[in-house]
Amino acid sequence: MPKNIHIDKFKKDNEAEYKEYYSNTEEIRTLKLELMTPEKKLEYYRQKELAKDKYKKLI
Repeated sequence: MPKNIHIDKFKKDNEAEYKEYYSNTEEIRTLKLELMTPEKKLEYYRQKELAKDKYKKLI
C-alpha cells in the first residue's frame, strides 16, 4: 500500500482532534492578546510583520 494512502487515512482518522487542537490554539492566542498591555500588543504585531517580511524574502 503506498505511503500517501496511510497518511490520508491517518488524517481522516484524526480530523476531529486536529480541528479541536487548532480551535484551542486560536482561543489561547486570542486570550493572550486580550491580556497584553498596549505596548506588548504593538511589539507583538511589529514582530509578526517582521516575520512576514522575512518569510517573503526567503521565497
